[in-house]
Formats: sequence, structure tokens, C-alpha cells
Amino acid sequence: MRRIWIGLVIGCLASVLVPAAAQAKPKPPRLQLAISNFRFCRSAPCSALDAAYARTDSGPVAGTDNPMAVVDVKRGTIVTWTYHDGTCDGLSDCPGHNIYFENGATGVKKGAVPARKGPRTISVKLSQKSGTVIRYYCTVNGHYMFGMTGELRIT
Repeated sequence: MRRIWIGLVIGCLASVLVPAAAQAKPKPPRLQLAISNFRFCRSAPCSALDAAYARTDSGPVAGTDNPMAVVDVKRGTIVTWTYHDGTCDGLSDCPGHNIYFENGATGVKKGAVPARKGPRTISVKLSQKSGTVIRYYCTVNGHYMFGMTGELRIT
């Protein structure tokens, strides 16, 4: 009788644990960044030193990358930028910010967050291969011309 009982307990445990383990998928890594003071950075408040590169209407200006502003991130990471821009909120003509990944002069829009609506977010999963550098910027009212640029390096 004892053997039957032990067999039943082991069988029940196996039926519960094995499917759960087989179905468990690792969650992608996550990275939180901030949108603050017309900049992108690791954590608010952002400063003038967080401008990643200079940009004009035609694209990035060669040789202006700021190595202190580069953020290393693993491939497959979900990057989330959270709006904490009291400076933009204080200006009636600032509608908020957006994120465009560089792709020539126009870029590729990844999302937008409005001003005066609290800490809204933009999230993007990075699937680019290791060694890729992603430059991004805000197009709203030409904010990129004032240094609202960021840079991610896929590791």
C-alpha cells in the first residue's frame, strides 16, 4: 500500500511540475530609460550631458557621438522610455515628445508621449544583431536640434 501511495504522489507531482517547466519561457530582459528636460537618459532628471549626438534635418552629424550617453543593451531587450519632463509640461507650446529611430533623413517612428498627462511610456523590443548602434531622436518641434537624441548599442 505504501508503494502505491508513493507512486501516486510522484505521479501527481510529475504531472504538475513537468508541463510547467516545459512551458516556462525566459522573459526578455527589460531596460528603463527616461524622457526628461528635453533629453533621453538612464534616469531622470536628464542633463545637457545626455545628448547622444548632434542632428540636423538631414540626419546625424558625423563625429558628434557622445560616448557618455551611449547605453549598452542586450539583443532582445524591451526598452521602455518613461516621460518625466516637467520642463516640457511647463511650456504651453510643448505637446510632448516622440521617438524616431534613425533611418536616413526621415527616421522610423516608434511612439509618442503627450505632455501634461503624467508618466506615459514608449516601449520597443530590440531585435537588431549584436554590434548594431541605434541612434534615435525626437522630431516634435525640432527638439533633436536642441540635443534630444539618444544612442543604444546592442551587445
